[in-house]
Amino acid sequence: MIIYNGIKLKISDPANLILFKLKFGTEQDYEDALAVYIRNKERINHKFLTEKAIKMKVKTELDLFLDGIKDFLEKENSKK
Repeated sequence: MIIYNGIKLKISDPANLILFKLKFGTEQDYEDALAVYIRNKERINHKFLTEKAIKMKVKTELDLFLDGIKDFLEKENSKK
């Protein structure tokens, strides 16, 4: 929870946000999930992410997403 202009706002955990984006599955959702993952990769609990993906029935989508991120990050690092 954060307070913005005196208003309390609940902020979704990055892992939950990624999973819901994968569940909805539009192109924009995947782009959003990628941005959330990259900005929060150090904070994401992968065990929780995997367990929740199984419960939400998006484990296959998560696996494909994480493989794609791995490829994306490797390409980005090779440009440096």
